[in-house]
Amino acid sequence: MFFIAAPFGNHLRFRSAISVTGSWTREPRPGVIKQIIKTLRPIQNGWVNKIGLRNPGIECGLKKHKLNDVLSLALVESNDWEKLYEIVPKTYNVEINISCPNLLDWQEHFPLYNEISLFPTL
Repeated sequence: MFFIAAPFGNHLRFRSAISVTGSWTREPRPGVIKQIIKTLRPIQNGWVNKIGLRNPGIECGLKKHKLNDVLSLALVESNDWEKLYEIVPKTYNVEINISCPNLLDWQEHFPLYNEISLFPTL
């Protein structure tokens, strides 16, 4: 098995792969098409992705969820982990997205990822 990372995992599905969908935030962050056109670019041996967590929100992600998908979750507000933990079924596969510096104010949000107390005991 191999993983198809977001944003490609939102659209590509193969029997021999696990699609990572998202990254999903608690609240919608509109403008994905505009950001894809402006920022998603191929480079040698990969892609540049500066979409900045644009998505229709976790409720939409849950409706689109397929068996074996992995939901990539990201926080924007300090209490998002707790809220997402309440919303996402415990049986779903989850990836915690801590690598998206493409928010305009990511420097303000990045310290929130280091607050271990935000992660509920699993």
